[in-house]
Amino acid sequence: MRGKWIVFLAFFMLLASAALALEAGETKNIEISIKPVNNSIFGNEIATYDVTIANSFDFDDHFRLSFSDDVEWVIQTDPLNYKLTGADIKEGRSITFRVTIQSNPVAIMPHRQYTILMTVRGESSQKWATGIFVVRYGPQFVGGKSYPAVLTADIEMPDKIDPRKGIEARIHLKNFNPLNITGLDIYFNSRLVNQHLIESIGPRESKTIVFTQTLNPQESPKKDTLIVNVAYNGEVLDTASKEFEIVSYSQFEETREVKKNSFFKTTTILGYRNNGNVEKTETVKYEVSFPQTLFTHSDLKSKLVREDGKSYLAWDLKLGPNETKNIRVVVDYLPLLILIVLVIAVLIGYLVIKSPISIAKHAQLLSKKEGGIAGLKVVLRIKNHSKQAIHDLEVVDSVPSIVDIDKNFEMGHIAPTRIVDHGSRGILIKWKLGDMEPGEERIVSYKAVTRLTILGSFTLPAAVSRFIVNYKEKVTYSNRVRIQL
Repeated sequence: MRGKWIVFLAFFMLLASAALALEAGETKNIEISIKPVNNSIFGNEIATYDVTIANSFDFDDHFRLSFSDDVEWVIQTDPLNYKLTGADIKEGRSITFRVTIQSNPVAIMPHRQYTILMTVRGESSQKWATGIFVVRYGPQFVGGKSYPAVLTADIEMPDKIDPRKGIEARIHLKNFNPLNITGLDIYFNSRLVNQHLIESIGPRESKTIVFTQTLNPQESPKKDTLIVNVAYNGEVLDTASKEFEIVSYSQFEETREVKKNSFFKTTTILGYRNNGNVEKTETVKYEVSFPQTLFTHSDLKSKLVREDGKSYLAWDLKLGPNETKNIRVVVDYLPLLILIVLVIAVLIGYLVIKSPISIAKHAQLLSKKEGGIAGLKVVLRIKNHSKQAIHDLEVVDSVPSIVDIDKNFEMGHIAPTRIVDHGSRGILIKWKLGDMEPGEERIVSYKAVTRLTILGSFTLPAAVSRFIVNYKEKVTYSNRVRIQL
């Protein structure tokens, strides 16, 4: 009904336009000719038309095109720019181009006849004219065409079949032409299968057929191929095949017996039995937490696997029919207890023998000469970490013989008690710091200049301190410092 009203409206507009032109004494207008090439379509087929537009005015003009329905239909012109920007037509000349119309994939299109209006408007003349595209959409319009039966078949089924469950396959059929096929013969054949089904499939339809075949549960393991032949009117349209295997079946039954040997030790006996009719190899698992893996062992060599964030001890067992196997798993935390005791003993020993004094030695590069090290500052931080006072603290540091000590010490810094040059053995710097209270910290520093420019790097030896605590003399060493450009 909608198409008839559009046609009537277009016809009325054409008559009105002609009447106005006659009243004005004008005989010149825009002439449109639409010739269908193929306007009977279905599905995603494309309707084509040859369109001619003539400029009967006595001047050149630019004509723009617009279409009444550009939502349900995908409308294109060839050349494409005619639809987008229009076309230039000289006076008394015409252009011919092709228009294609296709249903929009996202639109739901009832099967019927449609009319689409094209309006052509001249920019200079301000005149317009309309043309009508008739689209016959639906299988009822294309039924007269001679379409061959074009159909494909695909098989979807498991590669391995348990004979107790039988065969289940999905046959995916695809009809590529707008041809309604009834009486479609589908033949299923293999060493174990011999069936015939009759199906139907609509125009351009995709269809899935579920095929099932019951098997003898005692069917022996073997390889087979399911062949599917799809025929229509005695002609085979497509053949599909799928290899599959009838597998042997067996199951491992598991039992567990837990024995609490002591507070720190637990033994679990894992029992496995093959209740099938064939020999089978299966991976069996025993869940353990990650810390437990350090204290768990078994009498059969295992491997550690992780699945879904969990840890397991796993064994690959090979059992014949009715064969059984026991695995002994022991979780023993006694080594952990011994380790904890040893750690506590080491900590206690460390606290007993730990020096109450620490010396941290740092060095800072102050100057460079000729691309090498020329001057540096050395800082020693001495701290009493103990809860006891120490007495007669003496700190001695040394530098290599290629380094000299700057004896101009800054105000507020603790000057060395003595600086001794031992020649090739280097220079010794000594401080006598006296007593240090618990938690007290002292900082001493000095500047050194190199006698020769040092390229690359060199190492300052460790400083040493001597002091008395609890009436005993002790010695502490600092870290070494590497100076590098």
